[in-house]
Amino acid sequence: MSSDLPAFLELSYDYGPRPLYGMGTHVTAVAHALASLGCDVTVTTRNNADLDVDTYDAPRLRVLRCDADFDREVLREGRQHHSIGLLAGQLAFCRAMYERLLRADLRVDVVHNHSYATTPLAIELAELWGVPLISTVHVQDSMLERAQRRSRPRSTDRHVVRLLEAEGLKRSEAIVAPTVAVADAIRADYPECAERVHILPHPRPDSAPEKRDYRPHQPFRLLYVGRLIPYKGVRELFEAVRLLSDEAIELWVVGWGVQKDELRAFADRHRLPVRWLGHRPHEEVLQLYTEVDALLVPSAAESYGLVLQEGLQAGLPVVATEIEPFTGRVGDGHNGLLVPVRSSADGTRVDVSALTDAVRRLLHDHGLRRTLGENARLRAQESSLGEEYAKLLCALV
Repeated sequence: MSSDLPAFLELSYDYGPRPLYGMGTHVTAVAHALASLGCDVTVTTRNNADLDVDTYDAPRLRVLRCDADFDREVLREGRQHHSIGLLAGQLAFCRAMYERLLRADLRVDVVHNHSYATTPLAIELAELWGVPLISTVHVQDSMLERAQRRSRPRSTDRHVVRLLEAEGLKRSEAIVAPTVAVADAIRADYPECAERVHILPHPRPDSAPEKRDYRPHQPFRLLYVGRLIPYKGVRELFEAVRLLSDEAIELWVVGWGVQKDELRAFADRHRLPVRWLGHRPHEEVLQLYTEVDALLVPSAAESYGLVLQEGLQAGLPVVATEIEPFTGRVGDGHNGLLVPVRSSADGTRVDVSALTDAVRRLLHDHGLRRTLGENARLRAQESSLGEEYAKLLCALV
């Protein structure tokens, strides 16, 4: 492989083998794809899986991990947190990793940042080493604000988050957006960065289990994967399940978040058929797509929606919201069902009645389930593989 390929430093607040967010799943895939292409790759991340602090995950792929206990309860148990303390912990994490990186024997040609939490570290290292900074935007704060009528929790760090976001993008030689919606949001918020924004949809996994049997389970299995937080539409999903009490269904919930206790109480009060699966390793989630009858993605806002992409690739019938990051990949009635979102006093929310109707359609129409699933799998094959994505990323340098 050519020695002209750049060496990447990937900065991420989340990473495999047990990622907590879609961002961690994506960064893991990108790092392995770059290394497979022949790039030297170093990943700097939080040690959220209690692993060795300096390992080689693959040839050319070195991972430096730093313990960060300050947010363990927040991330693993979904507890509320005081955001000032969280930000202080993130800055401490940046300093610890800065010292580790300066001591490491590394060749770095590109700093690739994936989170506002690591923006101070990314800017400092790019300046220190005189190398370009690339930023991939996984969450654009203004998109969450429009969906929730607010951005971060009301505390002083919400303003710091915006400042970090702005400074990181302005200092970047290239900005990667996974969807047109995210690219448009960046250009609207930071017009001075508009010409540096590039749309690179997240790559699909090279291989994953596929659903081939569309005969319904008894009861009919509905799957939700994601954090239990307001803009993900989980409360509205539970309302829809309550309205489907006359049907033989079971909702499988994979995830954690600040709404966990509220949702458990709601499910207990209405005797909802919910199977709580908690946080699961990514490989187990991929297998779950083949063991259920439909995937529900009721988000009011997303930057990409990795769960949606994985469900489509598995050939699973999908019900998703009619938001911009989804409509480019899901044709209503072709490879999934789309339901509208409505504005309310507390933000944008999925239409519960439409969501309920969509689930009923899937429940009672075997032919529709098969058609949607097979079309979903075929459409998903059009997205790029990891190697193609890695080549596009190298071309930005």
